[in-house]
Amino acid sequence: MTWAKRETKMIGNKPRTDGSTRPETSGFTLIEVMVVLTVLLLFVSLVTPKIVSQQSARQKRESYNQVLRLAMRGREEAILNGQTYQLQYRDGSGQVALVRQPVSQSTVTAAAPTADSAAPEDVSSVTLPQEIRGSVFQLEGNSVEAADWKVSFFPDGKSEGGTAELVEGNAIRTLVIGKDGSAKLQDGQAPQGVQDQWQAGELEHRQ
Repeated sequence: MTWAKRETKMIGNKPRTDGSTRPETSGFTLIEVMVVLTVLLLFVSLVTPKIVSQQSARQKRESYNQVLRLAMRGREEAILNGQTYQLQYRDGSGQVALVRQPVSQSTVTAAAPTADSAAPEDVSSVTLPQEIRGSVFQLEGNSVEAADWKVSFFPDGKSEGGTAELVEGNAIRTLVIGKDGSAKLQDGQAPQGVQDQWQAGELEHRQ
């Protein structure tokens, strides 16, 4: 009887004696895959809340800045266009809006149609995040409801003056608009006594 010589092949440091030409393969075991997935899930669970929190904080900061820029724009637009502009808070939608007021009929001429000037017009607005809401409002030093908070900016650069407290949890930031038309944001509640009284007849003159 003749015995066939079995071919011996070396693969790595292990000889193969089965005569197969198929290369030897290796892979991850189920336990190894589960360990990797567990580490990845743990990493995601730790990192994701931080990323979301940072994005939310950045969005809130930008919202405050947009409100401030809107107030500053109100004074600029009033001076530039010679019209009265109002900054308004809309409680239902959480919006702060800059609104151009109608031109006084005494200033409308035949060359300037009244159709475009008959109604207030939104110029721009900012929708606050759900976590931020207006709370306490003052106009000319007097407390008013949110729907009545409409701070006017006049063509001479002056303003009625007012404050609006923006509440985020336990934190309060207040928008302060001076009678000189200036605007700023400050931490904490609205300052007391920041609004001066109008001189006699000045309010009637502006209306």
